[in-house]
Amino acid sequence: MAEHGYLSNTSRDRRSLSDRIRKAGFTGGTSWGENVATGLRTPAAVVQSWMNHSGTKVNIMNCKFTYIGVGAAEDSDGAIYWTQDFAAR
Repeated sequence: MAEHGYLSNTSRDRRSLSDRIRKAGFTGGTSWGENVATGLRTPAAVVQSWMNHSGTKVNIMNCKFTYIGVGAAEDSDGAIYWTQDFAAR
């Protein structure tokens, strides 16, 4: 996302979250979730933003998710793109 300057749960080549997770080698999952953000400078600010929004809070609070991946990348203008990916088996 940072490399191409976009924010979405669908990749630029139209791959879904489950497509991307499987391509990364995580197989056998039964459900997925993803939170994305940009425009915030600190991890604490990002998590607070996600917790203030019902659509992203539900992923964080979902007890069925037993796996998580977290990433942050900065673009050439200094904007940080944040991602949380969740999965259950």
